[in-house]
Amino acid sequence: MMSRRPNSMAYGPRTACRLSLETQKLNRNETLDEIREVNLLFLMLAQRLARLDSQKAMRLLRVSADCIDAIAALPPGQIMKLAATNMLFCRFALDDCALLASLGQRVRCSAGPQAIETPPPALAA
Repeated sequence: MMSRRPNSMAYGPRTACRLSLETQKLNRNETLDEIREVNLLFLMLAQRLARLDSQKAMRLLRVSADCIDAIAALPPGQIMKLAATNMLFCRFALDDCALLASLGQRVRCSAGPQAIETPPPALAA
């Protein structure tokens, strides 16, 4: 009795190539689904912030008052349509590499049993 090998090469090079392309397509679809999920969560958070405190929302989201007003007025159906795009709406806000590095260092240092640190001065506000 001959046992079959579980890897894709047991099926031949053409099948292996097809399986590889299918895997890439699945990974791409998973990535798009994750982008859409992040978009939906981000838009819902942005809308909640815009409705609660528009000045704080403008500062946190780094957008204009007109944009905050538009976000606050979006109906749920429009939020769903916007979230369904493949463009990521939120962006990484830590533009300062030194700040990012200090946060990374702080996380590594705080892993110890007695490490309780105060946040850097830039984050205290």
